[in-house]
Order: sequence, then structure tokens, then C-alpha cells
Amino acid sequence: MFLVYSHYGISSYLEPILKWNRSLWGDKVIFIGDVRNRDLVESCGWRFFDMDEVSISSKRSQFLYHYQDISGKDHADFKNGRNWLQYVFERWFLIEEIMEATGETDFFHFDSDVLITSKAGLYSVAKKLQYTGKVTSQCNDGCMNGYINQQVLTEFTSSIISQFKDHELLNKYLEEFEVNTGYAFTEMRAFDNFQREKSVSHHALTLDGWILDDCLAQSQNFVTEVLFNGREIKKVYFRDGITSFQKITGELVPVAALNFSWLETSYIRYAQHLISQNIHKNGLRRFRDVFYLPKYVKRRLL
Repeated sequence: MFLVYSHYGISSYLEPILKWNRSLWGDKVIFIGDVRNRDLVESCGWRFFDMDEVSISSKRSQFLYHYQDISGKDHADFKNGRNWLQYVFERWFLIEEIMEATGETDFFHFDSDVLITSKAGLYSVAKKLQYTGKVTSQCNDGCMNGYINQQVLTEFTSSIISQFKDHELLNKYLEEFEVNTGYAFTEMRAFDNFQREKSVSHHALTLDGWILDDCLAQSQNFVTEVLFNGREIKKVYFRDGITSFQKITGELVPVAALNFSWLETSYIRYAQHLISQNIHKNGLRRFRDVFYLPKYVKRRLL
């Protein structure tokens, strides 16, 4: 089974994430990127596809023909030198094309700041959902991510095209964004529309057994801790190389993937250290982080 990531540009967390996940998962790793991150990705042992050089299929051609930015005047459509709003849609067409060529019917896809903590845990998730016609959702149950079924992906990309051809729907969004000027029609809304027609997902944070984290920086009914920088995150329990969250009811739940959005890269490296050394620890908070805080904050703490 393949592990697939997609990302454009360079981010500080990419190298530790890619090296770790390649070591843990093995050689069936695919990265869809651009010229800016190609050297880094290939040096970490991932099979690289340049999103700007992948041949355009007839289906993606249809998408590009009908696509338009649907957003309010204050929404940042372009980020890091690329049309981000188009990218979040188009990447699914790229993933569909590339994965069809592998001949495999299912795979895992995560955001590029997700650290895999258990290969066995991910395979457990796949085993439960295989042949059910279901995928996992993340982003507070708002986006397709994690375990992906190729058939569902094909249906979703077809739905995206249909939604961009639906002028009544697009005009409704444009009217909304006249008021909510910082909002946009994203792939998350498209997935929500798709799900209204056919329920195809299971929130990865509520699976039985192993779960997949949405975002450490959101509590989502789990026990939390406050880092020295003031950010509240889910408390991660490290035991014998296994990571877990604790429900507010007290139950420990094993987690196969951690999302480090909005957290410094140092926490990724620290989690890797704790896992690789089989260190028992409750939480990612550590006293040494005090020394990276502004002086006026340190004076209050020390």
C-alpha cells in the first residue's frame, strides 16, 4: 500500500517528516511536489512527481476548463507563489491519475506536516475500511484524508467537475462571499456537497481501535496540555514506541498519525526522539522550551 504526500514549495518541517516516514513506511512512498522541493524529496528517498510536469488527463483537462476562483475579496487565493485555491482541488486529480497507474485500489494520503507513528496502526485502519466503500475524513470531519479508496476518489473528482459546472451553486457562494469576504469555495466545501449525495467517510478521529489525528493544536474532546509558548495541544502519551491520546473519560486511544500544524518543527523532532528511543513520557511539554521564549516571558516563569 502506498503512502502519498503532496506539497508545493519548501517548509522547515518537510525534511524531518519525509525522512522519518520513509524509514517507517518503506519504499512505497509517493510525493507530488514542484521544482522547489524536488531535490529535498528525492534525497529523502521518496518517488517524486512534479505537479507541473504530470501529463494532463482528459478528466483534469475538464476540471481546468471549468475551474474558476470563487472567493471573497479578502481571501488569500495565492500562497507561497502559487494559486493555492486551485491547488487544493487540482491535487486530487493528480493523485487520482498517479494512483490509477499503480494499479492499487487504496492508499494513504496525509497533509505534509503529518508524522506517521505506527505502520501497523495504519494497516489496522485500512483493514477495517477495505471493501466497505468508505474513506476517512479529517479537518474536523470536513475533508477527505487518511485512508483513501480509489473508487471514492474517482467519484469525488467527478463531483468537483459537476460542482464547477453548476452556475447556480457558484453564484450562491459568490453572494455569500460578498458578506463573508474572507471565505472561499474550497475542496472542503466540495467534499461536503459530495457527501450530501452519498455518505462515504468515517471521521478518522472516531474510529474503533487506532485513530488518526486531525490536528494536535485542537483539543477535540481529548486531554490537553499547555506548552510554554502558551499553545494548548492534545496531550500525547508515549509508551514503548506507541503514541496515544486520552479521552476525557480516561480511556487511552492509540494514534497512528500526528498532525503538527501550527507547531514548531522542534516538536516533530522531539516526538521522533521519544518514539525511536521507546521513552515513556506524558506530553510534549519540556522545560528547555522556556529558553526559546522572549525574555519578558521567561522572567515571569523562572
